[in-house]
Amino acid sequence: MRMIESILADAAAIAALRRDIHAHPELCFEENRTSDLIARTLEGWGIPVHRGLGKTGVVASSATGTRRGPSGCAPTSTRCP
Repeated sequence: MRMIESILADAAAIAALRRDIHAHPELCFEENRTSDLIARTLEGWGIPVHRGLGKTGVVASSATGTRRGPSGCAPTSTRCP
């Protein structure tokens, strides 16, 4: 399955995840619930994660094989003043 097809197939779950995060705001560098939610979700999708970077950061790797090309980043932290 191509990446865009996979995203579209999970669109409702992704939207629910976004709504959940916005329903439970957290202070800057205290995004423990958000960090855990994102990490558990990614792990549930079979994507390996590394936790605890910069205290609450989550880094996920969606690389497959040795293909080189564009990559993306989806920050999960709330905006800090």
